Amino acid sequence: MDFGQALKELKRGKRLARKGWNGKGIFIKMQKPDKQSFMTHEYIYIDTTGLNSDNEAAPKDRVPWLASQTDMLADDWEVVGNRLTDLFQICSYSGNTAQSVASMNFFTSKVDLIASDRVAFEEEINRVASRLVAEGKLVLY
Repeated sequence: MDFGQALKELKRGKRLARKGWNGKGIFIKMQKPDKQSFMTHEYIYIDTTGLNSDNEAAPKDRVPWLASQTDMLADDWEVVGNRLTDLFQICSYSGNTAQSVASMNFFTSKVDLIASDRVAFEEEINRVASRLVAEGKLVLY
């Protein structure tokens, strides 16, 4: 998809990446400020916390993002899954019943946290996803 279509998807809350980007696990997303935010307007950030790279010094951060001219003219934008979806898929496809049950118990125990503190829940998901990526049990797009 082109950048105009990608912006529409960002506004719908989707995560996007370019096929031409180096490394898997990088995506951009639009952040809408909430009452805990220092920002007062929507902005786009890039998330490299799930980056799969042989370069140990590669940054693994979430920072505001600006599109380059190459990004704006590219036609290789795609919607990518989110970590929560990927982790639920692991529960279903791990092939290990005990591991699947343990994973589902983890999510079940976090239901109250999802309702009360979405930011804390997303941070917990990111910690778990990063650990699973490091262990080679999860590949993020």
